[in-house]
Amino acid sequence: MLSGEEEVEQKFLCTEAVRERILAFDAPPHRTTMTDVYYDTASFSLTKKDLWLRRRNGSWELKWPSQGHNRAGQASFYMETTDGPGIDSLLKRLAGLDVCVANAAALRSAGLKPFADIDTQRTRYELEVPLPESFGLPMSSQKVFVDLDLVTFLEFKDAPYELGEVELCRCDHLSSAQKVQALQAAMAALGIAGSTPVHSKVVEFLRRHSPEHHRALADAGVVDVSETHEKFCDLTRP
Repeated sequence: MLSGEEEVEQKFLCTEAVRERILAFDAPPHRTTMTDVYYDTASFSLTKKDLWLRRRNGSWELKWPSQGHNRAGQASFYMETTDGPGIDSLLKRLAGLDVCVANAAALRSAGLKPFADIDTQRTRYELEVPLPESFGLPMSSQKVFVDLDLVTFLEFKDAPYELGEVELCRCDHLSSAQKVQALQAAMAALGIAGSTPVHSKVVEFLRRHSPEHHRALADAGVVDVSETHEKFCDLTRP
């Protein structure tokens, strides 16, 4: 079994109306700054498998799709680990890379190099959201984290990228289908239901600044390049 913590989340475009609805919960904001450096090989061997290796504020992390993940849907299911030896083991099992991420020479030998340097100013709200009865869930409310991110691509001087994200908390007792329902219900309660899909910050980085890498991920089915999605992103691109 691949060990890690599951994250069930969905990204969204944060309008002023949604922001006001979040603030109406009167929850204290928690502000953090994150600097993420993402790594891959020259042939994109990790990201083409939907594996995301990064150093966040100097600490290694790895994200990979969990069993309930569905690339065709807006909700995403990912596992995440920050355990160094665990990351080494997972890279071996999932990507065939024999590497110790704590060893710079081993990283170079495996062909792993940084491809994106991203700064995020995050404001997080921890909310207990009442769920509409119409969703037929076994609980009347759901705890969620709502993150509002202002993203800067450090090597470039283009406009910042803004996005929001809703993440379920305490949902291990739910089935994958119920997790999707709970996420949809929480987003409906927050006025985000039907929100246009939004790229993750690293995919938006690739879209703006590394078209070859972005196309490789599109060809591998990892990123969404549907007409609707691309038209929306053209509106948010500087």
